[in-house]
Amino acid sequence: MQIPKKVRIGGIDYPVKFVPAPTSSDGALCYGTFDQEHSIIELNAEKGLPHDRLCQTLLHEILHGVMYHYNLTPEDEEVIVTTLSRGLFQVIQDNPKVFMPKA
Repeated sequence: MQIPKKVRIGGIDYPVKFVPAPTSSDGALCYGTFDQEHSIIELNAEKGLPHDRLCQTLLHEILHGVMYHYNLTPEDEEVIVTTLSRGLFQVIQDNPKVFMPKA
């Protein structure tokens, strides 16, 4: 999986930027953020973070975007998004041909 320069969610283009130390809304250091106010996804650019971890984080932030754009506000959003992003990433990694365009 490649990290794109932008992702369209809910009709809005979200540039994907690498930043040295993204922080969550509560100020904690994290792997990535979805910022609906500034329409951007930030990924942690710290040296040594495995590519697979960045891809999984991108999927995680995209799911936050889907939740935001479709007005889903469950009390345990972070648990739901984390579980779905890890599960979907594993399925995508283990079944790449399912997600590839037909030749």
